[in-house]
Amino acid sequence: MTETLHGVRLIEQGEGDDLVLLLHGFSDSADSWHRVQPALAAHARVIALDLPGFGAGSAVWPSPLLENYRAAITEIIESRSRGGNTSIIGNSLGAVVALLVATERPDLVHRIVLSDMPGLRGIPRLWSRFTSIQSERVLLRTVGRLPNYPATLLFLGLFGGAARRRKMLDSTARKAISHHYERKETILSLVPKARDVMRELSELPVEELVRTVEVPALLVWGADDILTPARVAQSFEWPANISVVVIERCGHCPQLDRPRTFVSHVHPFIFGSNLSC
Repeated sequence: MTETLHGVRLIEQGEGDDLVLLLHGFSDSADSWHRVQPALAAHARVIALDLPGFGAGSAVWPSPLLENYRAAITEIIESRSRGGNTSIIGNSLGAVVALLVATERPDLVHRIVLSDMPGLRGIPRLWSRFTSIQSERVLLRTVGRLPNYPATLLFLGLFGGAARRRKMLDSTARKAISHHYERKETILSLVPKARDVMRELSELPVEELVRTVEVPALLVWGADDILTPARVAQSFEWPANISVVVIERCGHCPQLDRPRTFVSHVHPFIFGSNLSC
């Protein structure tokens, strides 16, 4: 079932009192969870959503982004809760939002999964390069001169190369990206917005938030993530309520790259039992 709530597109699957929210990363959408949502929805209501400004939801970029995303997710939990456990799974930017929600409202959140989350040790170098003024000028010179369709193809290649170890997206993910970025103006808007995210992220004590979060947290990383290297998460000594899993042969988006392995780790953490395949 797909619907829109306060300008946010929600894709809901499954039944029951327990609720799982799926939060995507920067430039992504709710569609990135299509390979794992059905497996999780066999055990709970699972809602994948578009963070405002991305996907097919609201075209409005709320500012400050992270605080408004936190508030939006909190509102969705409060409106959709049926009294069961609510867990949040976030990838990249979505992981930061999940952490903020759990930090602010631990009474609403059962567990969180933080996948390939930036900010543990400052802003990743590659992110800073991508969001620089120089990179924006290059993007304007290249994408700005292309018709919409070639610009979308270029963005598909860049997104796949950054998100997946195998560099190629499956047909469903390609279709979603092509739809959400069918106009080059949408692609060009990403760099200045990414700078806003980086500025807000640089002001967050991400490591401290992870250490002090009251709810159990599972940190999941792709071993071949070029955007947020797994060694960063592995270099810390974490409290007892924090677990770390590194998935081999996997890039920045495990839900796209290694969905079965991703679910095999996430499922017992959230539901307390092994997944029967």
